Amino acid sequence: MVDVCTGFAQGSSSLGEDGTVNSHDQSFTQVGALANPDDPIGWHAMPSPEGMYARRARRIDLWREDGMIRVDAGFQDSGGAPGQPRTAVHEYRVYAEIDEASGELVTIQALPLILPFRECPGASVKIARLVGKNVGDFRTTVPVELASTLGCTHLNDVVRALADVPALARHVPGD
Repeated sequence: MVDVCTGFAQGSSSLGEDGTVNSHDQSFTQVGALANPDDPIGWHAMPSPEGMYARRARRIDLWREDGMIRVDAGFQDSGGAPGQPRTAVHEYRVYAEIDEASGELVTIQALPLILPFRECPGASVKIARLVGKNVGDFRTTVPVELASTLGCTHLNDVVRALADVPALARHVPGD
């Protein structure tokens, strides 16, 4: 695990001296339902799990405005057990602006919401390395630009998904 990401960098609080995960210092947060009752089409149907479970939820909302494709994306890893509240260990929100004509990333901001170790939020500032790059190439660009301790495997997952934005935008009405 050493140096696989920002959170597991050599010497971080997430790792014991032998390089194994220091899980007793890992944080998590009790969370509510993903679905928003004010947005009934915001999520697909999610069956209630039985027994112990883990869930990865991703969301990409986009709209066109002033020649830009604006993006509000979210990611959450959570889990639970029967009779226990659902808890999340990773949650990010990403805001981006993409030039509609060129597909170039103009701005990006990652908001770390729930992360397991104190070093983890450091990855959120490093995604600025992607500004100026074509989002259509992010499936291959992100693992190169945000490799090892420059990135977070979870945040990288959210940002790689921006590669789908140009295809999704073709289904969104203009300004």
